[in-house]
Amino acid sequence: MGIRLNKKAIFIAISLLVPMSGLAAPGKYEKMAVDLMDQQKFTQWQHYASATPFFAMNGRRFAMTIDDFADIVSNSFQECEDLDAYTNRKGTTDDCKSYVYKGIKEWVNLSQDKSVSDTAWKMGQRYAFNTRNPIAHKNAWDFNGMAGGIRVAKSQGY
Repeated sequence: MGIRLNKKAIFIAISLLVPMSGLAAPGKYEKMAVDLMDQQKFTQWQHYASATPFFAMNGRRFAMTIDDFADIVSNSFQECEDLDAYTNRKGTTDDCKSYVYKGIKEWVNLSQDKSVSDTAWKMGQRYAFNTRNPIAHKNAWDFNGMAGGIRVAKSQGY
């Protein structure tokens, strides 16, 4: 099993969503993600090849620290920055952040779903990195892609 992580430490790690080099302060979707993560069950587990304990969320293990995960969530939202200017359309940045949050929320719900097998979960995780979606790079995750991959794997009986 693992050690229950201190909720305050999790909240602090994830609430530092915007890197110091970022220009924007955490917005409403980033804050909603922090609130959502604060409601999850986080534990630690020790990997034989790591000096630092990794974390599990709702029983789903990750081969990274909680700080690494906080950076990934931050980077996922950061990929949306400046889209208003890039697309010359007001609201695009907000739409992108809403989409990222929607994916995080569905991914979290799937992490709690006992009918999702470990195999389906792992297939979904891999699916997010085998995509043409431009958001799945720069140490950012395509949470919507993961959720979709998990749903597909589950529908195929995995």
